[in-house]
Amino acid sequence: MKKLLKVFLLLAAVIIDSCSNEAVEKLAREVESFNKDCPRQLGTTVLRSIIYDKSDNEVVLTYIVDEKYTDMSTLSGVDAEQRRYLQAFLGSESTAGFLNDLVAAEASFCIRFEGNESGITESVSLSADELKAIDLKSTGDDNDREQLEGLVALANRQAPSEIIEGVTFSSVVLADSSIDYFYVYDPVKVTIMSDSLEAMRKLAAEELREELTAPESRQQFDIIRKLDLAVRLIYSPADTTAEEYKLVITSEEIAGF
Repeated sequence: MKKLLKVFLLLAAVIIDSCSNEAVEKLAREVESFNKDCPRQLGTTVLRSIIYDKSDNEVVLTYIVDEKYTDMSTLSGVDAEQRRYLQAFLGSESTAGFLNDLVAAEASFCIRFEGNESGITESVSLSADELKAIDLKSTGDDNDREQLEGLVALANRQAPSEIIEGVTFSSVVLADSSIDYFYVYDPVKVTIMSDSLEAMRKLAAEELREELTAPESRQQFDIIRKLDLAVRLIYSPADTTAEEYKLVITSEEIAGF
C-alpha cells in the first residue's frame, strides 16, 4: 500500500521529542544536546544531524534518505507542498515550545534531505519572518487537516507508480471522513476474487497498523485518530468491464491499533 511520504513524518518524531519550553538562550544548548544522539535511525531514513548554525542563525536537520524506498525526484520541485506542511506542523500545539524558541531567537528552520546512493540533496526552509507569521492560534481540527492535506499533496507527487506487477498507485485523497487510496489494476495480470476481499482487508489493516504505530508515524497516527478517519483502498480495473473493489479499514479499527 502506498504510504504517505514518511520522510516528512520523521520530522514529528524528532521535534516532539526535542522541543521544550525553555527560553531562547537555551536553544543552542538544547540542539547541541540532541545532536549527540545522532545519527539516529528512523524507519528507513537516518537523521544524521541537527545543528544550530549561529553564523546563519538557522536550525538545520539533515536526513539521509534510503533511495531503495524513496525516489529523491519526488522531493524535488514540491516546495509549496513541503512548506505548507511545515507551517501547519510547526503551528500545532505539540511543537509550540520549539516554534517559540525559534521565533525568540529570530532563527530560521531548514530540513535537508540527502540521497544515500546518489548524494542528491533537496531542502525546504522557513525564514525567521515566515516562522513569526505562523498562527499558533490555528490549532485544532483545521490545523490537523492542513497537515494531512500537505502530506497527501506530497504523496500524490509519487503517482502514478507501480506497487506490484499489474497494480499501480494512482492517487490519494483526503475526504471528509476517510483517507482514500486509489489504485488501478490490470485484470489480465491480477485476479481479485470476491471471497478473498476480507482476507485482503485484514492484511491491509495489519500493514496499516504497523505503519501508523511506528515511532516516526506517531504524529500522523494521532491526527487520524483525532479526526476519526477511516482508510479506504479503492481498486479500479484498467479494463472497465471488470469490477471495482473497495477495502475499508474503519476509524474504530484504527483507534484500536
